[in-house]
Parts: sequence; C-alpha cells; structure tokens
Amino acid sequence: MGFYYIKNIKLDKKNNNISADLADSNIEPRTYYHINRLFDIDSFSEQYAHFIYNLVAGNFHPHSNNRYSKIVMNNLLENYYDDARDIGKIETYNKYKDVINAILNNNYNMYIVLPSDREINPENYYVLDETYVDSKYNYPYYKNKKGELYCLKDGELHVCSTDNKSYGYPLYKPNDIEIFYKYNNILLKEKEEIEEIEI
Repeated sequence: MGFYYIKNIKLDKKNNNISADLADSNIEPRTYYHINRLFDIDSFSEQYAHFIYNLVAGNFHPHSNNRYSKIVMNNLLENYYDDARDIGKIETYNKYKDVINAILNNNYNMYIVLPSDREINPENYYVLDETYVDSKYNYPYYKNKKGELYCLKDGELHVCSTDNKSYGYPLYKPNDIEIFYKYNNILLKEKEEIEEIEI
C-alpha cells in the first residue's frame, strides 16, 4: 500500500487553500508534482482537518525536518484513525486540536492518549437492537445507534454490507466481539447454545 511523500506545504488560510508537492511512494525515481489544491473543499478548517488526518493515517509522509512529521504515527494520536472512521474527520480534528497544536509546538508532555469515542460511548457501538432487513439473506439482523448493520450467521456475529447491491451480506466477524457479548445478552445466549450443540 502506497503513500505520498509531501513537501513545500503551504497553508493559505486567507484564500482557503492548502497546496504542496507530492511524490507517489510506488514510483521510482521519486518525482514531485506540485498540487495547487490538495482538497476540493471550500472551508479551510475542513481542509486542514483532512490534511491532519492524512498525516496521522500515514497517507502523507513529510521530510523528517518538517514540523508536520511529528504528527505521523505519533503515540498520542493512536486513537485518531479509529475516531476519524467513527465520528468523522472534522469532529476528530476538533477533539484532538489541542493535542495536535501541542505536538507541533513541542509542548505535549502534559498530554495523554485521549480515549476513543468507542471507549467513551460504548453504547453507541456495541448495544444492538433487532431490526428488519429486506434482503435475500435469511439472518437475524441487528443495528447499533450508529446505524451499523450486523447479523448472526451460524451463531456468530458478523458485520454486514450496507451496499445497495449486497445489503445485509455478512462480511466479517468484528475484532472486538467480546465487547458485543458484554452488552448483548442475546448474542451470549446464542453463542452458548452453539457451544452446547458442538459438545
């Protein structure tokens, strides 16, 4: 999986624009191209939130002497990527804004790793309510408060597709399955029944 080397980053708040030189990590020799507008977004604050996200996610790799290199893979931002997926890039930037400014200004000794939104609000992610799904797949379906769709397939919880073409299709088992069991008695009961049958 590739990323972009980035240099000559220019933040032009007055004209609502971020520009930079980018080079694709998959192409050698490394060749930089100037990008006049990194993000096709009107609001500068939203552009900046997307810029910081791309640094944290490792999509942009600045030179080590660039002040923004401190953001890439920084331990204080270890929950940033998951939060961006769960609550959005702008909301996540607003949550971590003080930490990011402290990192950029080498003044972050007082900060700790912020808990993720999943840790702060587990009921939004792990409490599942039964729901009806009009699909060709015959599974019991559940949704959390975020609108994420799940089903029980052979007694095991699966994340389901919300794509129109394969809506309701079980995709994969969640990594944090034990937390779902903690918040949903019906899942634990189903698991225990399957285990009894296997014995």
